[in-house]
Amino acid sequence: AEHWEYRPEMKRALGSIPSIMMWDDHDIFDSAGSYSPLLHQSPIMKGLFEMAQKIRLLFQHHTTPEKAREHRLFGYQGHNLLARCGPNLLILTADGQTERDAKTVQHEKTGERSGKC
Repeated sequence: AEHWEYRPEMKRALGSIPSIMMWDDHDIFDSAGSYSPLLHQSPIMKGLFEMAQKIRLLFQHHTTPEKAREHRLFGYQGHNLLARCGPNLLILTADGQTERDAKTVQHEKTGERSGKC
């Protein structure tokens, strides 16, 4: 598959069209949330995740882990976003990484909270 960086029209579009991004298990490294619990809970993996989450919150949401709830990001442990894009459009971007493990993509309590938005 061709990467967007090699397509000038895509590079221009991504650089000029507002967008809302989410993250998943490929944003840290391939399948980061799909490893065994032993590896997933190791100090190295936890450290990688913590740094990746800080960078995501800073660059995608212009916030910090400490202020994320205050800035309307929600979830059981994750940071989901409900964004109003005009009078008739709401977009829910799910945090597909924070609560992920080999068996779960998102904690059931987050699903309950998402349904109440």
